[in-house]
Amino acid sequence: MLRQHWLTSETISVLVLAVAIPLMLYFLQGNIDFNIADEGYIWYGIEQTIHIDAVPMRDYRAYDPGRYYWAAAWATLFGDGLLSFRLSSVILQSIGLLAGLLAIHMVTRRKAILFAATLVLALWMIPRHKMVESSFAMLAVYFAAQLIQYPTRRKHFLIGVVVGLAAFFGRNLGVYGVLGSCVVILYIQIKIVHQSVRQVLEYWLIWLSGIVAGYLPMFLMIILIPGFANAFGDSILFWLRQDETNISMPVIWPWLVFSRPGTFADTLSQFSAGLVFLIAPLLYGLTLLKSFLSSFKKDRTTPGKALLFASAAVGIFYLHHAFSRADIAHLGQSAQPFLLGVIALPFAYRFRMPRLMGVGVTTFLAFITVGIWFVSHFTNLVLNASTYTPYEIEDQKIIIPKPQANYLETVQDFVQTSVGSDESVLIIPYEPGLYPIIGQPSPIWDTYLLWKATETEQNLAIQQLAAKHANWIILDDYPVDGRQDFRLSNIYPLLWDFIENNYQTISGVALPATHKLLKRK
Repeated sequence: MLRQHWLTSETISVLVLAVAIPLMLYFLQGNIDFNIADEGYIWYGIEQTIHIDAVPMRDYRAYDPGRYYWAAAWATLFGDGLLSFRLSSVILQSIGLLAGLLAIHMVTRRKAILFAATLVLALWMIPRHKMVESSFAMLAVYFAAQLIQYPTRRKHFLIGVVVGLAAFFGRNLGVYGVLGSCVVILYIQIKIVHQSVRQVLEYWLIWLSGIVAGYLPMFLMIILIPGFANAFGDSILFWLRQDETNISMPVIWPWLVFSRPGTFADTLSQFSAGLVFLIAPLLYGLTLLKSFLSSFKKDRTTPGKALLFASAAVGIFYLHHAFSRADIAHLGQSAQPFLLGVIALPFAYRFRMPRLMGVGVTTFLAFITVGIWFVSHFTNLVLNASTYTPYEIEDQKIIIPKPQANYLETVQDFVQTSVGSDESVLIIPYEPGLYPIIGQPSPIWDTYLLWKATETEQNLAIQQLAAKHANWIILDDYPVDGRQDFRLSNIYPLLWDFIENNYQTISGVALPATHKLLKRK
């Protein structure tokens, strides 16, 4: 049994697949494109942590600290830089992929299925700078499925550790993990194993102790790092003040795709995403409903049903992340439980025509995966090769669209020729990836001015501008998604007024049409 003899030739093959496919994708497209906004946001924080021991959330706006320290730790081996950050993400991807494949290994040992599943799961792990989300989703599903199969004290503790560690990388992932594992534990106690009140309480306490153990790095930071406890508390209050957890956008329902303008690649990828947006809630809801309404099963359920239920229990809460901003990128961070559930479906129930069911699942997964591959970096390069050009960032060569290369080169040249050694440049509202390129830190704490700020936060930013001699500003005044409520003048009105009163527009620098170069009066 896998539980007793896990290191076999079969599991070694799974490990090889989990490592080889992400590495292959990295060498295929790891140097293509650069997301100057969200990827740049994470990369900037990593660089600050590596070079000046800056603390995420305390010294710069950041996601939860785990992902920054993960990349910084691997920098001791790979060095710093954009490609090194991407390579550290590949390692995390391999860990998540290994968990997903071990989950599938519970229901089938067929190498062809495992290989195909590796491709499906790996290609859906997008975007590459958000491997944290998809990896912890698969870790949660695997340990949940193991818990259903073997509801021991050790398994309760382990899934708690995974949940706590996930929260250290992203508190929303911790919330999804807590809720998902609660559903799993309740299912076990109601439908699988009869337990006394004492046993019920014991298992819940063991699970909670696992969460504490997994979240221990955060507790240590709160206790040991000066100022971090306040920063952590402020980050919680910040999200409680916001009207939404993400900038929402309409769901890509499959029947709406063909009425939108776009290329064949865009249409195919959006249609594939639309199918997942449509089917995933149905699969999760029906699975949970059927499982809780079924009769009591003594001791344990089958591996197929365990994996299907675990996928639904975890995945239904990851839907919040997918629908909070219903684009392909956020779906890619949340779709892994759905994919594992679809793969588990033929093994969970006895279908009248199992071969036809297998063909249907294979065809569906192949179709939606091909659709997602059409928005990959490699495909973009192949389809638009004439619009790309090589570019060097910190001695690392990447390939990016020519307009972006021109922009980066223009900014670099301007900083080198016009910005004094005692001056700094403010880049707003959301292009923090420029800071490592020009070799300067952000003069203000908030590197991604996307959410409504308090008066205190705005006054702090104004004070920091003066203290850091931020005599230059590169401003992109285009509102995200065209939403006027997210214009800088609406979310940072005091800072906006300060800029209008104390800076003037400078011409002569060829910036993109929506950008302005401002100089202190």
